[in-house]
Amino acid sequence: MNLRERNFGVMEGMTREEIREKFKTVYDGYMSRNEVYQIPDGESLVQFNNRIITEIEKLAQNNKNKSLLIVSHGGVLDCIIRKIFELKLSVQRKFSLINTSLNTILIKGNSWILEEWGNIDHIRNSTTLDETN
Repeated sequence: MNLRERNFGVMEGMTREEIREKFKTVYDGYMSRNEVYQIPDGESLVQFNNRIITEIEKLAQNNKNKSLLIVSHGGVLDCIIRKIFELKLSVQRKFSLINTSLNTILIKGNSWILEEWGNIDHIRNSTTLDETN
């Protein structure tokens, strides 16, 4: 499906330290947030963002007046929130992506509306996840 995480090409499966040691130029290109820099055998930020937004728009179009549940990684959420607030891909984000959170958006035509972001009420009282306390 087109909502998978970004294709990191030659960096896949490596830690940042390993990438920096083995692929210094690739690491620098990735860390620069240059939106058109394409990771070798992978995607640029623009390619990734376009894939995600196109797929969500297609899902919304094909499921009008329905609620959909999308389970995703942080990169997909990053694309969604940048679309809603028209934030540039090249700018470091100033918002959190909270693991296991519920994020609700409404798509009406070309308008994307944020209804809820970062809701973790469903795990707040959990005794198994101490980092939520």
